[in-house]
Amino acid sequence: MTEVKIAIIGAGMFADWVHYPSLMEIDDCRVVAICDFLEDRLHQLGDKYNVTDRFTCLQTMIDTAEPDAVYIIMPPDALEEPVTRCLEQGLSVFVEKPPGLTSQQLRRWQELAAQKGGKTMVGFNRRFAPLIRESRRIVEAEGPITLAVAQYFKNFAAAAECPYNPEIAHSILLYDTIHSVDLLRWLGGEVSTVQSAVDRVIHDYQNSFHALIEFSRAQGVLLCNFAAGGRVERFEIHGHGISVFIEPPGTARVVAGDEERGSIRTSELTGVAESAVQACKLKGDGVTHRIYGYLQESQHFIDCLRHDRTPDTDFADALKTVTLVEEIAGV
Repeated sequence: MTEVKIAIIGAGMFADWVHYPSLMEIDDCRVVAICDFLEDRLHQLGDKYNVTDRFTCLQTMIDTAEPDAVYIIMPPDALEEPVTRCLEQGLSVFVEKPPGLTSQQLRRWQELAAQKGGKTMVGFNRRFAPLIRESRRIVEAEGPITLAVAQYFKNFAAAAECPYNPEIAHSILLYDTIHSVDLLRWLGGEVSTVQSAVDRVIHDYQNSFHALIEFSRAQGVLLCNFAAGGRVERFEIHGHGISVFIEPPGTARVVAGDEERGSIRTSELTGVAESAVQACKLKGDGVTHRIYGYLQESQHFIDCLRHDRTPDTDFADALKTVTLVEEIAGV
């Protein structure tokens, strides 16, 4: 396969901020069609990205555009019909996190993809962020990782009701903090044991999740509280006499032998100006997709399609992350 034909379901803001610009920058693929039931957004993004084939019916788009793969950028509670329909027709599928609502649903999709031959991928972009990948490389150059720490805090203290899915008690963990859980898995290996504490802070819904996880290669620590002072995301990777303290999106500190050994900068890894990296707000700023791993994850997916390889975060691998989320939540 020389050029991959991509169709996109979803014309929302997040797709506009990170997925459309990512695909437009990849030489080996072409967005051939988009689909959304909101026609104003459909035509707005079609005009913006010069995609002429626009549809409000998924099956009509598949039949007409004949894509190799479909990006389904929709909320998890809306994924069942489009994901199942695409997989049943042997199409490759990319979805955002979380990949569905339960491990049972994802397992069914994974089995369907294996039966029909389509490739799959989940957008766990933190794994592909240049700053995090370089941090891992530096630690592993000195030996194996021994400890990984993920911290994720937000200020939902004023939200009397769960801002995600009130019908799923652990939806904060599933919908959002799953990024941190997946990164710990990527760094630590296969799950051996899980000890966790789940709490309700201020309000009567689960918004605090902490876990100590024993992996096959390392220990993992998760600290998550969504009734904290504000959005803070940090990671730590510790190895043999070396540690990297990561402050996305811009910098990471390297400490070894009781000394500061310099820093890692996203600007130097990506060519994005330091001022733009520091000003990044995870919105449609023209740089978020380059520095947070969205461009790199799509490039990986396209490369796997072209060269018949299994994506690193396919549904089989993602199932392990969703299962770990459920273990932490006690589901």
